[in-house]
Amino acid sequence: MRPKEKSIELVGNYQIKVNVLYTEDSVPAVMNAPMTFNSSKECALIAVKEMLSVLKKEDLLENLEDWIHYFENVKTEIENL
Repeated sequence: MRPKEKSIELVGNYQIKVNVLYTEDSVPAVMNAPMTFNSSKECALIAVKEMLSVLKKEDLLENLEDWIHYFENVKTEIENL
């Protein structure tokens, strides 16, 4: 999967329904609402930054340098969405 495709997949995974608490006439209510695109994008960026953090800290095999480069590209693609 190319970084662009992975970025779209990650953001899409975070476009889930969330519970929103709101009040109308002082009566609280809960409804399911989709997460905004920007919120989904932020969640995906957090996930990719975490993966990069772990990969960079560990003493990993040489071929994992390719994975670091891959997820840096995924991060860039998410930011460009």
